[in-house]
Amino acid sequence: MKNFIYVIGVCSLLFSCNSELETLPEAFNTEGTAPLVTRVAAHPKYGVLGWGYDVTGNYMNHGKGVTLPVIDIDRFEAENFDRIVLDSSTSQETEYYYGTTAEEYLKRVGDNVDTGVDAKKALFSLTITGNYQKNTSYSSEYSFAGCDHYYSLKRCYIRAAVERLQNYLSDTFREDLAELPAEDIVDFYGTHVLADIRMGGRVSFLYKTYAGKENVEAITKAGFKVNVLNLFSIGNEYQVNTSLAVNNSRQLATINVTGGTDAMLETFDPIKEQPRFSSVADWQRTVNADNAGLIDVELPRLIPIYELAADPTVKAALKEAVADYIESKRLKQLFPLYEYFRANKMDHYATSVWQGLANGLWEYQGVIGYVYLGPEPGTIPLYLYYNKKCVNHYCTPVYQGEKKGDYVLEGITAYIYEKQEPGTVPLYMYYNGPRCDHYVTIVWQGNKKGDYVYEGNAGYVYP
Repeated sequence: MKNFIYVIGVCSLLFSCNSELETLPEAFNTEGTAPLVTRVAAHPKYGVLGWGYDVTGNYMNHGKGVTLPVIDIDRFEAENFDRIVLDSSTSQETEYYYGTTAEEYLKRVGDNVDTGVDAKKALFSLTITGNYQKNTSYSSEYSFAGCDHYYSLKRCYIRAAVERLQNYLSDTFREDLAELPAEDIVDFYGTHVLADIRMGGRVSFLYKTYAGKENVEAITKAGFKVNVLNLFSIGNEYQVNTSLAVNNSRQLATINVTGGTDAMLETFDPIKEQPRFSSVADWQRTVNADNAGLIDVELPRLIPIYELAADPTVKAALKEAVADYIESKRLKQLFPLYEYFRANKMDHYATSVWQGLANGLWEYQGVIGYVYLGPEPGTIPLYLYYNKKCVNHYCTPVYQGEKKGDYVLEGITAYIYEKQEPGTVPLYMYYNGPRCDHYVTIVWQGNKKGDYVYEGNAGYVYP
């Protein structure tokens, strides 16, 4: 069974602050997780089976993922009683996950999933972009580990071809298909339809850390084991080299509990704070049919919503609208723009490629800001030129050809915003003529500092 529970919590970690916990949005700053909130009551027997679902939504907030009924379940059951299955056998399982970056993790979650369109980088992206505000917290610097324990009370699923389901669309959905633009259909109903769901309880332990540049996987897993799993006496089978745990920094953990009487979303610093949640076994004993939640969706059995449109023209328009919508929700991962300095040549060098702490010539001086490695809407290239004669690296947003004077183009080092976006700051350019040295910084140093003269803004980056 391919499930994607872990993405719920990892994404809640991704927006945490670099140095301190951010305040949870009001909707999540509660003692318990709110019950499923939808615009129509869920089915008393089958829950949200046959409902629309937004695969880019916020999996911690079911109202952001589950939308409206698409299939008329009562009518389908009445005429196809042998094609709708309710399996009330209970089961439990514990799984462990790991990703070196947010993007890598989201890709791994959907590796074996055919969603009908390329949704790998957008799966549950709202869980990332909707819960916290600090974009740099899901930069490529951070890695993630997690554990999901889930207790399933029942599984509901439909065994029918799409062509059969087209005959059992809800009246409202059928009317909307005929009357509304494709973009509105996707907005109201989501990108897919739920055809296989599980109800019960789930607890997720998630961990975000800065594990350095080398041996990242082993260090991350060790930190997760020592600083999170050991708090709850869980994960005895999770074998790691625990001595590596000390190499982690900027750590943050989230506990997300669905179902039972102790449902909650709790974020904490595993080094400094003791979470309220304490026992998986005690919590699991409280899970029952009355307080069960949607805990798992069989991703391979999600039905792209456009497949339910019998009209070829409507289907094509819906497919395009789904693709556009998913692209708009794609995770835009940031990368550090590093600063290096070669003292004997007085050369500052800005690069998005990690060069190590020191290599005999270059001294690492820190992260200038956070940038994109590829083009994004509103961004421009930051070109890197090099003057071998006076040993000077030069970053500029202005393309000056393959060669201008003694400066030779080395490539594009990053993509930055041309205009200021929320959360970004200017990237200032300074030049020291006597020493033939350019550098960029997000720290305003006046129009002149020593022999360095301000030359303008290259663009805007995340601090």
